[in-house]
Amino acid sequence: MYQERIARKAKPQKYSVSIVLPCLNEEKTVGKCVKEAKKWLGRKTGEVLVVDNGSTDASIQVARQAGARVIVERKRGYGAAIYAGLRKAKYAFIIIADADLSYDLSNLTPFVNKLAAGDELVIGNRFAGGIEPDAMPFLHRYIGNPLLTTIANVFFNTSLGDYHSGVRAIRKSKVAELHLHSVGMEFASEMIVRAKLLNFKIGQVPVPYRKDGRGRKSHIRTFRDGWRHLRFLMLFSPTWIFFYPAIILLLTSLFLLSYMIMESVQIGEIAFGVHTMLVLGALLIVGYQLFHWSFCVHAFAQRIDLPVRSPSIIEKLSKKNNELIMGIGGVVFVLGLLFCGWTAWYWLEKDLGNLNPRMTMRIFIPGVVFIILGIQSFFSSLFLSLLNFENLHSTEEQSPSKRYRLKKVVKK
Repeated sequence: MYQERIARKAKPQKYSVSIVLPCLNEEKTVGKCVKEAKKWLGRKTGEVLVVDNGSTDASIQVARQAGARVIVERKRGYGAAIYAGLRKAKYAFIIIADADLSYDLSNLTPFVNKLAAGDELVIGNRFAGGIEPDAMPFLHRYIGNPLLTTIANVFFNTSLGDYHSGVRAIRKSKVAELHLHSVGMEFASEMIVRAKLLNFKIGQVPVPYRKDGRGRKSHIRTFRDGWRHLRFLMLFSPTWIFFYPAIILLLTSLFLLSYMIMESVQIGEIAFGVHTMLVLGALLIVGYQLFHWSFCVHAFAQRIDLPVRSPSIIEKLSKKNNELIMGIGGVVFVLGLLFCGWTAWYWLEKDLGNLNPRMTMRIFIPGVVFIILGIQSFFSSLFLSLLNFENLHSTEEQSPSKRYRLKKVVKK
C-alpha cells in the first residue's frame, strides 16, 4: 500500500495547455506552426488558438485546415491580438508564440514544467538558447534588445535575459490580475513589468531562435517599436525617471547656487560667475518640477490602480502632508522676495542708475529663482490636491484590483 502511494505521487501530472499564436498575413508559415504545436500537444488536453489580427491573405483558412481554433481580433496591434488570445484561451496553462516559424513549437515542455513547478510567468530567452545566423537584425541583437533589457532589469529589479522574447507562458488564472492595456509591441514589456510589480514568480528558459519563414519584412519597426518599449518602461518607473534625477538636480544646484551667493568659483583659469548661477537656477527649477511630477505620477497611479511603486518619501508626502509642501513653498517665496527686495533697495540707493551685475546678480538670480519655486509649490500643491480629491464615488471598493482581491477572498 505504501509503495503504491509513493508510485502514485511520483507519477507525472498532466496539464491542459492553450497555445496562442497571433497572426497577421502569415499564410506561408501559420499552418506549419499549428501542425508543429499540435504534434507537441499529442494526447495532452489542449488547443492551438490562432488570433487573426486583420489578415488579407489566406491565413485564417490555412490555420483552420491545420487544425487550429481561429478567432478574429479587429483592434490592430500585437498586444491586442495576444490579449484577445489570453482571454479566449480555454486551458489552465497558456503558451504564447509567433506564427512565423521563428520558435520551435515542437518542444514547449520546459515552459509547462516551469509553470507546474510554481512559476506564474515564464519567458523564453533567445540569447541563452542560441540565435541562428540572420534570424535577428544586427541592431536588435547587439544594441536594441540588450539595451532595453538592461534598462528594464535596472528599473524593475529583474534579472531576465530577454524582455522581448515572443515565446512565453502564463497561468490562465493570473491573466486578469495583470490588467494589461498596451496594444502594440510594448505589450511584451508590460506583461513582465506588471507581473514583477505584482510580485509574480517569474522564470525563464533558454529557447533557440530560428530565421523566420515569412520571406518578407518583419512587422517590427526598429525605432518606432524600440521607442514605444522605452517609453513604457519610463512611465512605469517614476523613481528612476523623475525622483532620482530630481534629487540630484535639487541638491547639487541648490548647494552650488547658495555657495556662489558669497563668491565666484575659480578652477584653475576657469571662472564660474553669474552666468553659471543663472544656469544653476534653471536646473534648480527643473529639479523641482521633476520632484513634483514624482508626486503626480504616484497620485495618478493610485487613482487608476496602476501597480507603480514610489519612494517612501513620495508616498508619505503625496497625500497627508500636502500642506507641508505648500508651507515650504511659502517660506522659499518669502526668501526670494527678501533677496529681490534687497536688490531693489540697493538700486534705489544708486538713484536707479546702472548697477554692477557681478555683485547684484548674485543676489537677484537666487531671489527670482526662489520666487518662481514658491509660486510653483503653491500651484503644484493645489494640482496634487485635485489628483488626491476624495469623493463618494472613489471608494476603495471600486478599485478594480481591490474588487478582484475581494472576490478571491469571498470564494475562499
